[in-house]
Order: sequence, then structure tokens, then C-alpha cells
Amino acid sequence: MKYDFETISDRNEMGSRKWAVRSEQFPNMKKDVVPLSVADMEFKNAPEIIDGLKKRLDNLVLGYCSPTDRFYNSIINWDKKRHNADIKKEWIVEVPTVVDGFFAAVSAFTQKGDSVMIMRPVYGPFRFAIEFNDRVMADVPLIADERNNYSIDFEKFESECKKSENKMVILCNPHNPGGILWSKDDLEKVITIANANDVIVVVDEIWQDIVMPGNTHTSVLSLDRKLIEKAVVCQSSTKSFNLAGLCCGYTIISDSEMMAQYKKTLDIMRSNTVNVMGLEATQLAFDEAEDWLDELIEVIDTNQKIVYDFFQEKYPKIIVNHLQATYVMWMDFRCLGLNSDDLLKTLGEKADLVFTDGRFFGECDGFVRFNVAAPTKVVKDALVRLDNLLQEIYK
Repeated sequence: MKYDFETISDRNEMGSRKWAVRSEQFPNMKKDVVPLSVADMEFKNAPEIIDGLKKRLDNLVLGYCSPTDRFYNSIINWDKKRHNADIKKEWIVEVPTVVDGFFAAVSAFTQKGDSVMIMRPVYGPFRFAIEFNDRVMADVPLIADERNNYSIDFEKFESECKKSENKMVILCNPHNPGGILWSKDDLEKVITIANANDVIVVVDEIWQDIVMPGNTHTSVLSLDRKLIEKAVVCQSSTKSFNLAGLCCGYTIISDSEMMAQYKKTLDIMRSNTVNVMGLEATQLAFDEAEDWLDELIEVIDTNQKIVYDFFQEKYPKIIVNHLQATYVMWMDFRCLGLNSDDLLKTLGEKADLVFTDGRFFGECDGFVRFNVAAPTKVVKDALVRLDNLLQEIYK
């Protein structure tokens, strides 16, 4: 490979949230244990981005900033090339993070007391965006088969959309934590039902670039223009290129009146400015680091197959998804008979394993999310420790 996906960086005392939480949860755990929880990567960043930022620092003044045409063009060209989406400059507004993006959408397009639908299990901050804005959460749970393959309950969704109090739905595309891709038919059906009932569709597409070989992501922005006129789409380079610390996302809205209302809400929330280095890194990522991303996906695919095969061959009653997208694997450990508190404690104290608690995504007691965006040797070492533990407690 051209790029380094094997070096392990010591992120202790470096301000890494993931590593700090590991130490808080398990203070006696060895400092060299790599946590496999919070969704950032344990890889060195693309050299095109790092070297580019160093060069730009020689010429940048780190004062107040705003996006340049190059920033907008980078996004427009990227979405066209990678996702067959035709978007315009005036549809794009910068936000600090994708989370800020959908928080602002809830505030801008619903009123206090309105209900907003989500489809759990799903990324926890969707619920926070509803509750912190004094809205009411309406859950339209995904349907799971015996292998936890998820699908949308369209019958329930349509029924909920017909209720006058339900004003919005927030969709995760690709899906976190399920690691699945919604089909074009799925997306068109969701938006058609929503449009027929004057329900705003907000879509988090932060994972859109991390798609395993042989699979295809359908961006909402690639659908028929008339169908998505009222859609709000939140994107960022931060998940694809491990740039979360630079705080730069953007929201895409094609309706001019909705965009004006959305920008006003960003002003009120003081979420209308982003980090100058985040703007630069986004441009560098999209313009110069595509080869790094392609190699990254190969590594993620290798890792997820190693993990999937491990459970299939040795512990088949533990249900693990085969990733279509993202770099987080959804794992059902309920066969062990442990509640989430005991499960996480056992994994941490007996196997030095730190995963994300499944309850963060809904009522998912006994589930964890395994972040496989780490050097392959780290993933293999984690499985060795897990194997030693499971030989004792697997039922």
C-alpha cells in the first residue's frame, strides 16, 4: 500500500476523547490499550492533508474566516464524482459539525411541542436534538430479522406521518450503528411518504464515503430534484478523513426560503462559523486525498471481514453485522445472559476491550458497537483477548 495504516499512535494525554473516556471507565487498564469505541480512526491522517495544512499555515492569517469558492467547489465536485449528486453553491451552508447541522434543522423547522420521528436503533444525538430543543421524540423502530438485518417499517412510518403532531423525520444514511445502506427505493419511499404529509426529511450522510467494495451508497441528493426540494442533508469530510477535531461540516438545502430560515437559526444558535483549518482540511481532503480514502476502505473491509469470520466460525450465537458501510460493527451479545452494565464491565476488566454501549443507540441492552478503524494488528489482538474471555463465558 502507498499509505501507512499500520502505525499505532499513542493518544494518551493528547486530548483524545476516546482515549480519555477509556481511562475514566477503566482507570486500571494499561495505557497502551487501544479503545475501539468512539467513531474516530486510529490511523495517521492522509499526508496530502497534513502537508497541505503545513504549507497553508505559512500563508494563512488565523483570524475570522468564511468559506471560499474553492471550498464550495470541492464539495460540489466531490458529491458529483463520488455520489452522482448535482448540487449548487447556494444550497450549501457551513456548520461546525453534522450534529450542529441537524440540531439547527430541528430548531428551524419545528416548534416546541412538535414531534420528530427517528428510527432506532440509531445515532444517539438524534434523540438529543429533539429533547434539547423541547420537541417530542416519536420512535418508528427499525424491523430486525433473526440476524439483526434492519429494514424500515414503512407501514408504521406512514401511519406516524399522518399524525398532525409529527413534523419531521431524521434519517441516518448510511445507517449507524447498523452499518447498512438504504436502497434508492427505500429513500424514495421515505421521502414520498413524508412529502405527502408535509413532514420535513433531515438526512445525516456523514458516513457516505465509507462504503465497502461491492456496495453502493445512494445519496438523497442524487434523487429526483422535485422529490428532495424540502429535504435537509447534513454532510462532512470529517468521518471519511478522520478530521472531527477540526470541526467543519455543511448542510445542503435546495429550497431558498428554507435555507434563509435555516441560516437565521444558525445565527441565533451561534453555529454559523467554522474553524479556518477545518475549511482548509475539507478542501484538501476532497481535492487531493481520494487515493488515501480508497486505501482506507480496503483496510476497513479487511478488518470487518476478519471480525465477522471470527464470530461466524467460533461464536455464531453472537450476532454480528457484515458491514456494507461505516467502520463500526453492531454486535449482539445477549446470548451471554449479561445486561449491558455487566457486559461492558466484563469486556473491559477481563479482556481490556472498550466498545460503545449499545444503549447509546436506543433500547439495546446487551449490544455493543465495535470500531474497526484501527491497524489490522490491533483488531486481531483484540479478538485474541476476546477469544480468551469467550472460552470461559460463551453459552
